[in-house]
Amino acid sequence: PRFHPRCGTTFLAFVIVVSILVYSFIPAPEVLWWRLLARVLFLPVVAALAFELLYFSARHNDPVSLVLRELGFRFQALTVAEPTPEMAEVAIRSTEAALGERVVA
Repeated sequence: PRFHPRCGTTFLAFVIVVSILVYSFIPAPEVLWWRLLARVLFLPVVAALAFELLYFSARHNDPVSLVLRELGFRFQALTVAEPTPEMAEVAIRSTEAALGERVVA
């Protein structure tokens, strides 16, 4: 399907939102190297929080999860197109080849 609650595009949207929230609480020092170091040090925290939001929104149906999922779906609508039948056929054949199944031409 075109929209999936655990899509990587949704993860990127959550990373953007979480990074804005996390980095807004970190004071911005005047020294550039210190600012860059703080960004790099907090990157695992941002990624972990974004992943947990993604996991939470995919597994629950409460209003907060629905809003988070809708944010992800809106972001996916910008970047993901509905596959054509030819694309689906290529995906099926590629999966069969990767799994070592016999491909019927």
